[in-house]
Amino acid sequence: MKVAMVETGGWGGIAHYAWNLSRALSEAGAQVVLLTNVRYELGALPSPFRIERCFAKGVSYPRASFRLLRTLRALGPDVVHVQSLLSTRFDAFLWPLVRGPLVVTAHNVRSHENDAWENWTLWRCLRTADAVVIHTQEGAAELGRRLGAGPRIEVIHHGDYAFFDAGQVPDRAAARRRLELPLAAPLILAFGAIRPYKGILQAIAALPRVRRHHPHARLVIAGPLLHGQEEEYHDAIRHAAVPDGVIFRPAYVPHAEVAFYFRAADVAVYNYTDVTDSGALRIAASLGTPVVATAVGGFREFLTDGVTGRLVPPDAPEALASAVSDLLADPVGAARMADAARALAASAWSWADSAAATLALYRGLARGAGSVAGEPAPGGAVRGTPQRGRPALSVVLITRNEAHRIRRSLESVRWADELIVVDGQSTDGTAEIALDYGAKVHSREMRGGFGEQKNFAIAQASKSWILSLDADEEVTPALRFAIERALADPGDCLGFRMPRLTSYLGRFIRHCGWYPRPVLRLFRRGDGRFTDSLVHEEVVVDGPVGDLREDLLHRSYESLADHVRKLDLYTSYDARMLADRGVRVTGLTAPWFLGARPLLAFFEKYVLQRGFLEGPQGFILSAMAALVVFVNYAKLWEIERRPGGAGPGREA
Repeated sequence: MKVAMVETGGWGGIAHYAWNLSRALSEAGAQVVLLTNVRYELGALPSPFRIERCFAKGVSYPRASFRLLRTLRALGPDVVHVQSLLSTRFDAFLWPLVRGPLVVTAHNVRSHENDAWENWTLWRCLRTADAVVIHTQEGAAELGRRLGAGPRIEVIHHGDYAFFDAGQVPDRAAARRRLELPLAAPLILAFGAIRPYKGILQAIAALPRVRRHHPHARLVIAGPLLHGQEEEYHDAIRHAAVPDGVIFRPAYVPHAEVAFYFRAADVAVYNYTDVTDSGALRIAASLGTPVVATAVGGFREFLTDGVTGRLVPPDAPEALASAVSDLLADPVGAARMADAARALAASAWSWADSAAATLALYRGLARGAGSVAGEPAPGGAVRGTPQRGRPALSVVLITRNEAHRIRRSLESVRWADELIVVDGQSTDGTAEIALDYGAKVHSREMRGGFGEQKNFAIAQASKSWILSLDADEEVTPALRFAIERALADPGDCLGFRMPRLTSYLGRFIRHCGWYPRPVLRLFRRGDGRFTDSLVHEEVVVDGPVGDLREDLLHRSYESLADHVRKLDLYTSYDARMLADRGVRVTGLTAPWFLGARPLLAFFEKYVLQRGFLEGPQGFILSAMAALVVFVNYAKLWEIERRPGGAGPGREA
């Protein structure tokens, strides 16, 4: 397979992407020729592909176009893959002249400066392609809406950027000395081309709030100023009254210095108002720099708040300042998130996997096939490469009045082949939200407890494998990757467990016996079912079970009121099950059940299971665990005093 990779700029994020993809394609057996700029900054790096410098600054567009077409015809590639355009104003007329399959990677799906003409010509360019590659599901959805029955749309993940490091930066102090940055001050990095949509001005405005808690914190702004005037940023610095707090370096950062900036920083911020994807954020994740980013666009697909970084609302300097301050105040927690992001980058952002998916796309186009699997695909079809070759998956949930949180759960599994929601006659719009996400919704009152309702949901699924979620759970990008890998090659396993990481009052808890506590939620249809317990139901699988390493997020207990509400519900079920087992609270057993056991529960959680390491949340959680034990037996005693007891769902 002979590939002509077109990247016209020769520097910056797209050039770095094209180099990594070209290398991975070459290592996978493709013959790659990279057509780039005479000032190509990565030319000194050893590469297994050929480099042709076709473009130069100051050369007219017609001349550059003629040279490009002549080079392509001389090469005779099987496919042309365009990473960056000469000019969208003219490329729409150039690319139809190219012979053979044409693939374009849409690194953005719109002009960030809202240039109407630029947007129109960009979409015209994309429509000339046989296939458009995009890195995020959200970007793919917009392409599908805009392109309609046009080119094939393929979601292929962006690779990591570990190549920036290569062991060249020994430690933070060395990086700061190299860049002449303060050795002791907390450093907040805003890295990359300086453009209005990246929210740098708001990051400057947020700095005084950060300095209330960290008086010596400095904001380092490093990158070329592409739009706007430099004086505008100096005015913002003066207006924020932090002239000594901002280190402003509005110039391109050479490839050899990139890793030094990220190693020098305590936190990297990405305060974007809109984004399709961000190479700069992927650099931070790949190099292990803690991240605060806005919950927009593609950021929501590869950042999980509180796990791989912090997500804040856009246009909210207060929230940005609070998140940055929290990470600076908790370097251990910040490092844990950075390590999780780095592990995700190393596992899920594999260039080898990206190259394999790209080669499969090339081969499908070269054969004239509508899809790499050989089946015809309609124009504009969106395909996600992580799903290729695996059995189909149904995700099932049971709900009742979950409108306040179900969106996050459904959003995390939009990639699944089928969504099944069994709704217990919600009155808050839960069912309507699920329908908006394409779920098949069944309305059914809960009759025999959680286990029975979940088994009904399983019975509605039609795909080969089933993933059962609760409405307050979330599949992270890393877990999605692990699930799809497991389904593609399950071996003898009929089910898979996964560790569950639960949040409590805003903190993910790793002690108190709450983690990892693996839960079996993924299983082959027909080989697994839930126990019929009223509460604390579990999946039982008739065969071998494997283990996934990535966490299932459980965003529960958002407030004490939420915990008390659940405590009241679950203790009613627990008391009923204790009564069914013949447990009795009598004059002799009451001191044990109502006194000693709650105290022992607190001691176990807070001391033996090291809840004291979780701060105030650990103490409150341990105390509430003791209260659960007390209320369980107090309600059991109450049941015993009632003629006939109490059924599930009634006040106990």
